[in-house]
Amino acid sequence: MYKLTLLDRTALWNYLCHEPEMNLFFLGDLENFGFESENVEFYAMDRSDEKDFDCVLLRFHDHFQLYSIYEDYNAEAVAAFLSTFSEVLDLNGKENVISRIAHFFPKFTMRPTYMSRCNQILTDAPLPDGITIRALENSDTPAAIDMY
Repeated sequence: MYKLTLLDRTALWNYLCHEPEMNLFFLGDLENFGFESENVEFYAMDRSDEKDFDCVLLRFHDHFQLYSIYEDYNAEAVAAFLSTFSEVLDLNGKENVISRIAHFFPKFTMRPTYMSRCNQILTDAPLPDGITIRALENSDTPAAIDMY
């Protein structure tokens, strides 16, 4: 695994956007801290048979998040890399990714968490009086920026 730099930003962003809802912490830390923070680091391992990352790892202090779009990512190499850190408080990620590495860290307990995603808006759902749902328009941009 190697540490990513600003030159890797676009590739990392594109990789994480395969499942942005699963990578909120990655994306948020990338936006908020970038690559020049003492508290946040991004690492990657290249896939041997393709020009893509095999997996990526986020370190936030002593907390880690692992993500891969591949079921067969190199879990052994990731475990060896993680073992080089003096302390790993926890390791988070999708269950199918983390479960492949869990046996390397027997003192950790896997605890599933659940996530929801809105795929469509139910237009026939009852709304409170005075509330309407509509698509944003260009004129809504200042209000959306203020809300952000």
